[in-house]
Amino acid sequence: MRRAAVAVVLVALAGCGSTHARAPQSGAIVLRTLTAQGLVDEERGGVALLDMRGRRLVWLPGFAVYPRGTSAQASAEYDFLSTRMHTPLLNGPDGWYRLDARRYALMPVRGGRLPLAGGATVVARGGDVFAVERGGHFVLRGSAPTFRILSQRLVQAGRRLLDVGTGRRWMLPRGCLAAGCRDETLIAACGLAHAAEAAAPLVLERIVPGGAAHPITPALAQLIPEVASLSPDRTWVALEGDTGCAASYVYVARARGGAARIVYGRSITEPFAANYSSLLGWSADGRLVVLFTPPHCDTPFGPQHPPRGVYLVDPRTLARTFVASSALAMWNPAPRRR
Repeated sequence: MRRAAVAVVLVALAGCGSTHARAPQSGAIVLRTLTAQGLVDEERGGVALLDMRGRRLVWLPGFAVYPRGTSAQASAEYDFLSTRMHTPLLNGPDGWYRLDARRYALMPVRGGRLPLAGGATVVARGGDVFAVERGGHFVLRGSAPTFRILSQRLVQAGRRLLDVGTGRRWMLPRGCLAAGCRDETLIAACGLAHAAEAAAPLVLERIVPGGAAHPITPALAQLIPEVASLSPDRTWVALEGDTGCAASYVYVARARGGAARIVYGRSITEPFAANYSSLLGWSADGRLVVLFTPPHCDTPFGPQHPPRGVYLVDPRTLARTFVASSALAMWNPAPRRR
């Protein structure tokens, strides 16, 4: 009865200018307007989907990226996956959904299963345990906090990395997070491992066939690698490092190697007085999509510019273009150029 009532409400909203409506045959929510790329922002009472100019495309009342209350407790594995996926899951009145930009729809997540490339599926095994299944066999297992769905093809569980499209596997050095592949070479951000006691500087490394790792940038600050991603043309690599206590900083470097730069700040090894920055992905034209957050909201201490917001950042010049005042994530964060 509750599901039927929700469906009626959504259909009624569609008749009053809403940008989404229920598709009862599949259980999906069809979105009338959706671009190939965009931003996901959680606001009071719902989730807004924005284009790359910051304009609202879709408003999803009653949805959340980070649900609260008993629904979150009952689906903690999805709540975790939503923060470890290249495109976040959305929680609505009828459960969890994944955004499918090709179909212009939110597709329901059922049975703890999420589709990947090559016929593979991510399966929530309960608690903080996850697995990748293909052809009826589990091909990769992992647990929080080191299980990550880096793209439709790449899944990392601890030190193990799997390309579900080709079946190729890598064993990464401890404390490394894969960014992507350039031909036969894997690019990874390596630094302080989760739960490690010893300090380690963040550095970008090239991992060649056979597993040998070679640094391609000088050492940066002592940070935990949280996000790493290659640009659409595989020319640049961006990475976000975290202090372990809510402060994060974004760097960018050429994927072939060389000096890395911090997207905002005075020092690559001592960034702590600069604005916090979070990497959301790459735009289709090859710019970083970065959320800047001033570190002090009540005291004007340290640099407070640019103001809080999402910016497109040119990797060559670090020139910034304002997009929106806030966003938590984006969909299709690194589309491959043809």
